[in-house]
Formats: sequence, structure tokens, C-alpha cells
Amino acid sequence: MNVLAVDTGYSFIKYAYTDENDKVSSSKFITAVAPVDSNNLDVGSKSSVRFNGKDYLVGQKALYAGGVLPTRADDFLTTYTPLFLHKIIAEHNLSPYLVSLSLSISEFKEKNKQLQKVCEQFVVNDTLYSFKVAVFPQGFGIWKYVDNIQNAVILDIGFNTIDILSVIDGKPSAEFSTGYKNMGVCEIASSISEYISSSITKDYVPEITAIRILVAGGKFNLDRKEYNISNFIESKKAAYTKKIFDTITQSSTLKRILNEIDTFIVAGGGAYFIDDELKEKYGFVIPDKLEFANVLGFIKLANE
Repeated sequence: MNVLAVDTGYSFIKYAYTDENDKVSSSKFITAVAPVDSNNLDVGSKSSVRFNGKDYLVGQKALYAGGVLPTRADDFLTTYTPLFLHKIIAEHNLSPYLVSLSLSISEFKEKNKQLQKVCEQFVVNDTLYSFKVAVFPQGFGIWKYVDNIQNAVILDIGFNTIDILSVIDGKPSAEFSTGYKNMGVCEIASSISEYISSSITKDYVPEITAIRILVAGGKFNLDRKEYNISNFIESKKAAYTKKIFDTITQSSTLKRILNEIDTFIVAGGGAYFIDDELKEKYGFVIPDKLEFANVLGFIKLANE
């Protein structure tokens, strides 16, 4: 049963897939798309792909091109997710019968049908892709990954959004689930971008470059020189995570739910940057493979 599950994040594309033997593999690549000029000299191998009449670089190589498209643009995921699917399928020689995708709770109602439609059938490099597509709210896969806990609050911290999925009596609750835009790790990335731009390079640093520096713990090379801004990042991390939990507990509804439920789970790539002191204060747990919990949960769901 060939299944491909993709967590279309604004900083990294995380994915998991099954092969012919039902073995599960997972990986990720940076969420970067850059339009390129297709009229270059025919030297070396071509990495760009053609989509909707234009040529693009996708992933790491897009960062070298310049002109990387802003991932937080309103229509970014609903426009360019086919490019990410093509990259995954081509690199791993997959033939999925089902592709599972996810969207933030904050935009799920508005965009899930649109994302499903653009991904069910599309053409990249003259190859027609067509398969069944299911779109789920963020956090749903995490809940499946941790074995369908009956009562839980799941906090999924992404790059652009944070999502709170509440599960009551074994069922996700619409009334007690919510999402927040522009509150993800992008806040730290924006601070890093501004800091490097003003203190080191004097040039604009894209957020996608800042997130790579964040993931690397503050160490980076620029013009063949080494830099380390880990102390700056640590100061921002503490303030950022305090803001997240203040936001959650200031909601009287969410505060009551947190007081009553059995399990509080924090996952998503942003969970790497949670201040350790908050774990004891709020009594939450972080699952193993926290970045891939969503997609691994969708694989489990497909096999149920």
C-alpha cells in the first residue's frame, strides 16, 4: 500500500511514505521555491522544473538562485505544493495511491478544498500526476501518532502558525480547537533576520535563511567567515515560548480544557525551541520524532 504523507510547512516540507513492503521512511527539505531563467547555456545538468509555464528551482538549490518566493504569502501552499510533491515522488520513485496533506487549523476551512483540488491532478515537466488526496487539520496526525489518546490538547508549533487541537472523549473537538497565524517560529526568524541585517551583513536576510540559522543553533557562514549568534537566539527563544503559553492560558476556554485533560502534547518543528523550564511548569510531553509526528500519524491513519 503506497501512501505519501506530506506536512506542507512554511519552513520545511516534512514527509513520510511507504514502499511496496510497507516499510515507512521519512525525511524533509527546506520550503524554498525560486523562479529561474530557462535560457541559460546548456552546461551541466538541469535542476529546474517546469510548472504552469515557468521554470523553478525547489528546495536547497532555490536558495542559491536568489528571488526565493515568500512562503508566508497567502496563496503560497495552494499554488506551489504540486512542486513539492513532484520533488518527493521523483526523488524516491514513488507511485502513491493516496497523498495526505495538512493545513493549519487557522486556514483549514478556507483552503482545504483548494489545496486538495490543485494536488489531485497537475503537470510538472510534462509529467501528469493524478492521485487521491486527503487534507487534514494540523495536529490530527500527531493525535494518531500518539495512539488516539481519549482526552488531550495537542499544541503543534509550526513556522507560520501554532495550532491547538483538543480531543475530548476520543474525538477532535471543533469548539475547543483553534489556530493562530503569524505566531509560529517565524517570530524568532524575523528577529534573526533583522539582527543579522543590521549588525553583520547590512543587507536583507530572507526569513528562509534565518530559519536555517535557527535550526543550526545560531552558527552560520557568510562570505567564508564563521559567525555564532546562539546567545541572541537563546534570549529570543525564552521570550517567544513565554508568549505562546501566555496566549494559550489567557483564553479562559483553553485554560479550562488544559486543567481538565489527561495529556498535553507539544510537537511540530517549533517544539525544538521551547524553553526547557516550561516543560515542568505546564506538564506537557514532547513525542519522539516530534517534527514527523504529523506525517507518521497520517501513515498510521491510512493503514487503519
